[in-house]
Amino acid sequence: MRVQDWARGLLLGDRLEDKLSWPQALDLDATGPALVGPPAAPGRPAAWAFSAERQPFPALSELSDPRARGRMLHVFANHELLAIELLALGLLRFPDAPRRFRQGLVATIRDEQVHLSLYLERMAALGVSQGQVPVHSFFWDCVADVPTPLDLCVRLGLTFEQANLDWCIHYGAALRQVGDEQTAAVMDRVLDDEIGHVQHGLHWFRRWKDPGQSDWDAFVSLVSLPLSPSRARGPFVDRGVRARAGLDEDFVDHLEVWSRSKGRPPTVWAFNPDCEAEVRDPAHRSAPAVAALERDLAALPWVLAAPHDVVLVPRLPSLPWLRHLREAGFQPPELAAEVGDRVVGGLSPWGWSPRMAARLGPLVSALPSLPDPAAFRKDLAARLAPPPLGGTACSTWSEVERAAEELASRGFSPAVKPVLSTAGQGILRRVEQQAVLRLLATQPAVLVVPWLPRELDLSLHLDLEGGRARPRGFTVFQTTEGGSWRRSLASPPDLGTSGELLRFLHGQHPRGMPGLAAQVADRVAALLSPLGVRGPVGVDMLVGRLPDGQRVLHPVVELNPRWTMGRVALALRPRLAPGCVAWLSLVREPVGALQALDRDDKGRLRAGRLWLTDPAGAAIAAVLDVEPPGSR
Repeated sequence: MRVQDWARGLLLGDRLEDKLSWPQALDLDATGPALVGPPAAPGRPAAWAFSAERQPFPALSELSDPRARGRMLHVFANHELLAIELLALGLLRFPDAPRRFRQGLVATIRDEQVHLSLYLERMAALGVSQGQVPVHSFFWDCVADVPTPLDLCVRLGLTFEQANLDWCIHYGAALRQVGDEQTAAVMDRVLDDEIGHVQHGLHWFRRWKDPGQSDWDAFVSLVSLPLSPSRARGPFVDRGVRARAGLDEDFVDHLEVWSRSKGRPPTVWAFNPDCEAEVRDPAHRSAPAVAALERDLAALPWVLAAPHDVVLVPRLPSLPWLRHLREAGFQPPELAAEVGDRVVGGLSPWGWSPRMAARLGPLVSALPSLPDPAAFRKDLAARLAPPPLGGTACSTWSEVERAAEELASRGFSPAVKPVLSTAGQGILRRVEQQAVLRLLATQPAVLVVPWLPRELDLSLHLDLEGGRARPRGFTVFQTTEGGSWRRSLASPPDLGTSGELLRFLHGQHPRGMPGLAAQVADRVAALLSPLGVRGPVGVDMLVGRLPDGQRVLHPVVELNPRWTMGRVALALRPRLAPGCVAWLSLVREPVGALQALDRDDKGRLRAGRLWLTDPAGAAIAAVLDVEPPGSR
């Protein structure tokens, strides 16, 4: 029988017997014209017709039920059926491909027919009949239109079949755990054959790819949406089985740390710590130190992002750092210099500014409206603080002098804050005319505030949407003597706060700190929503002492309508083992090995240093230092 006649029956036949047919003799040399394009769908028995209906795939916890295992095998059987059809399509579309390549396709089809028969047999034994589970066309939709044999190797052999290496191991172990040795043995057989299938695809991939590219670079350049390297692995990356298939260590290293959405449009994140200055002056150019900060910490939003998102970075991260995150139990999102022409689901800069609007606007059809620049002014918070804690906004030296004298007459030590600044920078602890005038020359106004002896700095983190603010939690932070941010506590506040101070905070509202959070959230929403603010907001608070020694809560020291270091710390809190004290900070001229962290039996961090940004080639890096429970 001519190989193309046989392949046509496999592809278009509408009986299961057609899909499982195997001729006594097959002539690989008698070929005809190539099939110009794929059919809309392969021929199929009615029980296996593609359906838009979806049925949840059985969870591992359900596999003790034989029928759940049968439904799982029904899905796997459809995968084998798709493989047979796609390989047959390859024989029809590429009759002029090398004979050994086509011979490999034929051998692979035979293996897939055996797998299909084994799945059908076990499926029936477990009480599930053909057609009981709706089947999808995803593999067909992704592979059928491949333009070349090389693309067939990439999409089928190096993507779907490579992923099946992990899935066979994964489900083989799960089946043995519930005592189904017979089905687990089928998974073992499939795994052994899949190794050969990956070897076949890899061999021809290496022959046809650009010889100047590594295997990994060529693979990434050839695999295209809706596929990505994420589809080439299962719930883990088994290095041993890939070595048996012939994949080199460099390829597996990159695959292990690769992150990209499997299809869902990502949210694009960007780090612009100078956003307040950009709002003040759209033509603003960051100082060299701030530009270096933006460059070196560009990857930091990965902590806040979902695994399928994209974080824009000026340079690709090093493999050792990505492996460090993986070994610490984190799955970072894709870190990329650009998103290309992919569909984007949303945008999330560190803070909205005209510069970020210009940078991210082309990625979406409709850009969110920017907040009113007034939302970034530090004197805005003064409206929510009881006098005199909120301070007085001043635009001339005489106004500053009068406000400072008024505070001094009441026993306060006055300080001057710029109304446009970041992270507590630019504060003048002494009210001196020349220094104030220099500050006024760069600011629309300054704020003269009482400088309270501090006992505790903390932030309340909110999400503002639809005119309402949802509290997300409190974090404690520490500042320098001048009031600039130094580090944030990722652990719960009670691990960095005395019991006396906690009791004081709970006493500020009849419903304790949750009630305080709700009260502040409502007031912040009423103030910022009319200014067009949406998304994250950080509210800095402090506990200090009045001139008479009385303890006081300053409920709104600053409002930060953007992401903050405290919010990053809060996002890390669920990944900490109970009782650990962990501080988020920045280290300059980072050095030191990326050592493994100690983790508990649930994978939570117990001790060690987690590098939140890549120290390789950086002048500054963000770290999370975790102290084990009971170390203090």
